[in-house]
Amino acid sequence: MGRTRVKLLTLIIAILVVSSSASADKGNTTPATGQWTIVASNETSPNTIDGGPLQIITDWTSNGAAKSLAITPVLANTFTNSTCSASGQPAALMADVDPNGKPSVVVTLDNGQQVVFSGTNSGTSSQFSGTFTSTGGGCTQADSGNFTATLYQPLLGSITGTVQSYAGTNSTNVTMNLSIDSNFNVTGTVKAANKPCMANLTINGPAAQAYGPSFASGDTETILASDNSGNVVGFVISATDANGNFLFPPWPSQMYVTYDVVAGTCSGDAGTDAPFHQVQNGVKHAPIRRPIRRGPQHGVEFHEALSR
Repeated sequence: MGRTRVKLLTLIIAILVVSSSASADKGNTTPATGQWTIVASNETSPNTIDGGPLQIITDWTSNGAAKSLAITPVLANTFTNSTCSASGQPAALMADVDPNGKPSVVVTLDNGQQVVFSGTNSGTSSQFSGTFTSTGGGCTQADSGNFTATLYQPLLGSITGTVQSYAGTNSTNVTMNLSIDSNFNVTGTVKAANKPCMANLTINGPAAQAYGPSFASGDTETILASDNSGNVVGFVISATDANGNFLFPPWPSQMYVTYDVVAGTCSGDAGTDAPFHQVQNGVKHAPIRRPIRRGPQHGVEFHEALSR
């Protein structure tokens, strides 16, 4: 997917500041409540910010059996990398299941054009696939192709990893304790003993709330954390690395973290990890070590998005 994921995550943080893979359940074909990511393939007319595949990340709650299912999307937690959306957020999203149990998702972009994802099979509670079409003409250029929609487990409990600034300063061990409520809001703490501006942060703390909410959506978590000294740090946790490659073992065992300090003693600092992993029963699960990706282009994009 190239730099699609990096661009999409940057867009999420930009929107927040400006506006101050689960295993399949074979016994249930109803798309479950949770964090969903839709990724297009075999596109006829790509229309994304970096030429990569069209993506939609969203949350929804589902109630009822397959033939009488009610799906309620969380529009505020819905984002797209389509260039046809000036804001990066769709104007509307509707999800449904037909009498044969086949799910569909209709996304209305903020320019009025629509993308319709039609499941060609009933799938499972955590994944379905099919074909999609978009409004003819205009920005979408009648784009069509295939897609896969995947449910991602929430990140709960403790995760740990090492981050390093794009400036190449000493690496820092970071531990996050995460909770997610029924509305997909993220709370918890961030601690990094040898980095003062991350030493004792509260996710969604009073100072952080001025920059935006902390929430989970699809295969990402967008976090803003602060302390009593005025430090505010933004984190984006993703299932893929900076090049759009899925980590292995996958989310929720491992995840990719990018950070940007938006206020406080380290303001302007930004960096990434190599990667983070879950801590279970007090035992750290060893991560696959990968090169830390840093450089002016990625760092500047992320920092400028947070500074707008």
